Amino acid sequence: ILVNHYTACGWYAISNLEGPADNWRIGSFFNTEHDTFGYRYATSLHWSLTQFMPGSMEVNPRNLYERLFAILVLLMGMIGFSSFVSNITTSMTSLRNLTSEDGKQLWLLRRFMQQQGVPKILGLKICSFLEYTLTERRNRVPASDIKLFAFLSEPLKDELNYQLRVKHLERHPLFSELCGDLQVPSVLMHRLCRTAVSNHSLAAGDILFCEGDEAHHMYCFISGELVYEYTPSDDDITTQVYIKRGDYICEAALWTTWRHVGELRAGPQETSLSELLYLEAKAFGAIVGRHPNAWSLASAYGARFMEELNTVEQVTGKVVSDIFNAKLDLVVDNHGE
Repeated sequence: ILVNHYTACGWYAISNLEGPADNWRIGSFFNTEHDTFGYRYATSLHWSLTQFMPGSMEVNPRNLYERLFAILVLLMGMIGFSSFVSNITTSMTSLRNLTSEDGKQLWLLRRFMQQQGVPKILGLKICSFLEYTLTERRNRVPASDIKLFAFLSEPLKDELNYQLRVKHLERHPLFSELCGDLQVPSVLMHRLCRTAVSNHSLAAGDILFCEGDEAHHMYCFISGELVYEYTPSDDDITTQVYIKRGDYICEAALWTTWRHVGELRAGPQETSLSELLYLEAKAFGAIVGRHPNAWSLASAYGARFMEELNTVEQVTGKVVSDIFNAKLDLVVDNHGE
């Protein structure tokens, strides 16, 4: 519309040039009843729109300047319209190819499962998961699809990983302190996000860990639905807890040898994925241990965490669950000194 407005203004301005004895305004407004500014502008805008779209009107160039201007506008309209149509066609073709390839892969998958005698319930679960994943992939671009990332320098990759993951970690009091403490080098959190932290997804009903498994990670729940079940004591019935987004699970694995006391699985909704951030305990210890200030800070926090965990277990006489959080608001400011 803005381009048509400026084109209409140019068309109207040409009719006011001195020199030509005839122009489109003289030829069109011989009847003074319609020779008003508003009607002249509306006529110019109408003429402008017909140059960019299929259409016609009674106003035509009547001198050399108007003819040249009309040719220029037609060329601009032809190039602009052709580019617009070409972009739409390219986008539709790419979308059609992507959808066609996804449909072909799903068809081959169903055929494979039928030939191999895969149970129908499992087959439906696999297909539902993949269909939802493909839909999410079209709506949200995964990093694995961006081939240009391969050309990034290592420092830029580190910075990107840091920005994508630290926003989930810094809600934890320890990592918030590590990010904000001037005595802890910023490279520590960058290295932690690159080597110790990873993203994972769970389909509906997938089990992340079972009771008795040895814990090697702390988990941060990002989105979806997670259900945790455990038995606090031999006399109690099984307790079911729905994990809240942003919660940390199995933090004790960072500070002690820990075996899971319950089962964590994704919710039953087949049309959703549960996304988590994994923090590997061994890699966390190795990275933090390289920096004295960070190690002192983490040690002080870990000691307080274990003290509170043991206190809760002694007071209640019940097993401390994997979703236990110490709720430590502040970390020792003097780094344990």
